[in-house]
Amino acid sequence: MRPAITMSVVGGVLLLFAALAYGAGHIEASTKFLLAWGKGNWDDLATVATETVTVTVGGKDALIDVVDKKAEVALVFPFRGISSVRVDGAVKGVTVEEITVRIGSEEKKAKGALTIQEKDGKPVGQSFQAGTGRHPQRGHRPDGASGVPR
Repeated sequence: MRPAITMSVVGGVLLLFAALAYGAGHIEASTKFLLAWGKGNWDDLATVATETVTVTVGGKDALIDVVDKKAEVALVFPFRGISSVRVDGAVKGVTVEEITVRIGSEEKKAKGALTIQEKDGKPVGQSFQAGTGRHPQRGHRPDGASGVPR
């Protein structure tokens, strides 16, 4: 009986560490994405982003073209408060409590959300929204009302 209990406890601890490492990898990739974007470090960004990343700020879309090393939108440091977003137990992205982005001469300071997808078994940034306060895959509208956006 005692070996079975020990194995159950060890198995549970290993599962917990695996789950934490899985979520931590997404936080690490997201932080690397944000830092590379903000610094204009295209080599680092290419390791944690899709070829193009759509950034939506206040209803306006802009592109980060990682391949051609061009961005229509800039991240202004600092940012703070990164949390993982899980849907049905799977990490789908992160929220950023406070971030400032600039499109042209217009700056917006708001909450943000980075959507992540898996590419070659690694998490990469796919799209970013500022001003939503909620991750788009959580099914909440930017105006704060519940329900799926239409």
